[in-house]
Amino acid sequence: MARLSVMLLLDRLEETLSGRFRMAGRAWVDTESAMELVEKIRSALPDEIREAEWLTSEKERLLLEAQEEAKRMLRDAENYSAKLVQDSIVRRKAEQEAEIIMAEARREAAAMEEEARTYAQRVMGQLAENLEKTMRVIRMHQDDME
Repeated sequence: MARLSVMLLLDRLEETLSGRFRMAGRAWVDTESAMELVEKIRSALPDEIREAEWLTSEKERLLLEAQEEAKRMLRDAENYSAKLVQDSIVRRKAEQEAEIIMAEARREAAAMEEEARTYAQRVMGQLAENLEKTMRVIRMHQDDME
């Protein structure tokens, strides 16, 4: 439904921009009508575009969150290992546990980052397909005008 209304609105914008009144080789356009149509087109754009914008910011937020969580986990691991270092046996055990915790934190952070990146790439791919379709229609209409 939104796709059809966007196309109709683009057709109306095209008509408005074609300029029915010409003077000295220039077309005069009713800018107020053109701007109203642009606003209507914006509001009629598919939700995927708004979702893609949200997903991009969400991806960045998730990546920052994952990095902060990894840093926190590393700090926790370092603090934990510092507390355990009381004698050589405890120190060796603490170092082993800290390495395990740090490796797990790195794996979890990498997995979270990869999931966010994959999800964002999929959505951006869908957005690109939708935008390419829209651009083909616009070019088709431009070619028809020539």
